[in-house]
Amino acid sequence: MQSKNSAVFQSATPVAASAGIISLEMMIVVGILIVLLLGAGARIVIALLANDNAAEMSNVQALYSALKDIKTTAGYGAPGTELSEAVIAAGSVPGNMTVHDNAIQNQWGGVYALTSTGQGFTIRDPDIPDKNCIKIALAQSQAGQFSSTAINGGAEMSGALSAADTVSACAEKRNTIAWTSSN
Repeated sequence: MQSKNSAVFQSATPVAASAGIISLEMMIVVGILIVLLLGAGARIVIALLANDNAAEMSNVQALYSALKDIKTTAGYGAPGTELSEAVIAAGSVPGNMTVHDNAIQNQWGGVYALTSTGQGFTIRDPDIPDKNCIKIALAQSQAGQFSSTAINGGAEMSGALSAADTVSACAEKRNTIAWTSSN
């Protein structure tokens, strides 16, 4: 026995024909989502690098101030004297920096070397990733507090560094920047 209403439930187009359209639409949506996620990921990486640079520049500035605070009329001691212990003892290390066994660490795990040059001092900042090295070296050299900058043991460069010099000097995966203050 056939029902009179059976024609109402029949589709004009077969179900299999419309399944491909849904799959194509889903592929387009997924593709758009992937592009959006990649764009957001790139922006997050850029923001994190900028944050790392600002934090490290702030740390170097804080160490500069801390070293200025321990200067005596005789200067900082004999050239080559390690000054980290004096900065730690004075309680001048910023709270966001790690101190371990009389060593001050930067955010990448490198240990700062704070050394006397007699009437001045040098802050050696090791293990800086290449992308951060370029921005940090450029910004600190333009601040004017340090008389010279040396990158990866290269020649000391006075004044504001050029972008070309900084890019070629920060060529290692992990770099060391040494800033020297003459007073």
